[in-house]
Amino acid sequence: MRWNKLEEEACSVARTVSVIGDRWTLLILRDCFLRVRRFEEFQARLGITRPLLASRLRKLVKDFVLAKVPYQQRPLRYEYRLTEKGLDLYPIVMSIVHWGDVHMAGKKGRPLLHQHASCGQTFDPVMTCSACGEPVNPGTSMSIADRAQPIPAICRPLPRPPQRGDGHPVLPASGIANRGPRHEDQGMRTRITDLLEIEHPIIQGGMHFVGFAELAAAVSAAGGLGIITGLTQRTPESLANEIRRCREMTNRPFGVNLTFLPAVNAGPTTPATSARSSRAASRSSRPLATIRRSGFPR
Repeated sequence: MRWNKLEEEACSVARTVSVIGDRWTLLILRDCFLRVRRFEEFQARLGITRPLLASRLRKLVKDFVLAKVPYQQRPLRYEYRLTEKGLDLYPIVMSIVHWGDVHMAGKKGRPLLHQHASCGQTFDPVMTCSACGEPVNPGTSMSIADRAQPIPAICRPLPRPPQRGDGHPVLPASGIANRGPRHEDQGMRTRITDLLEIEHPIIQGGMHFVGFAELAAAVSAAGGLGIITGLTQRTPESLANEIRRCREMTNRPFGVNLTFLPAVNAGPTTPATSARSSRAASRSSRPLATIRRSGFPR
């Protein structure tokens, strides 16, 4: 799924996101419903650059969400007003506002209250069924095909994951970095590479993650080959544990650099311990042979 092709997807969510999915676009729409209409007013409230604001307004006009209406002739100046298509986004904006009021208000409480002009009372938005008027939530609704057409795969709901005793879902063995099967020609494609049309991205992590399981799993999950470095581990056991952690975070292939091998810390060398140190060093290489053969997917 390419970011600049979302409007072509057989999914209403993806098509809507192609219009309002940008964060600045949502804030512009918020201000539109607060009766902000002029370019300078948008810029003063949002604090973004003029080119960025002009780009977002131009896209909303192109998608018929806003209309440019002249309010001054000499010099000619325009203001931006919501079209009928734009006004239909009001329930979406209000749902986002309500979610923020419930989950992000903090100790200071809601920044704004909403008053119904007809009854004069403050209100919270509620989604109801257009047929019976009953409230609608994920537990009382389902997606079905329209006109006996099959539901597109991208919109088809997945089966409910198994639950633990505390009600939380059970994560798959592949962990959070598992993104499912990928096409071989997909490479390191993300939303950013699609948006900027980057064909060969370079993935860089903080130095404190280089050679460890977290960055190796992230690179492999993105389509590259993550590398765990033996230099980062003090013992063969810790290296084996790092490999195990990486396999829990991704099911994609990753590599292990054994140029620098972990060594056993034998303590101070004395004539009495030199022979034992030599034998211990010899034994310490045995687990690495096992790691080399089966420590990571081929």
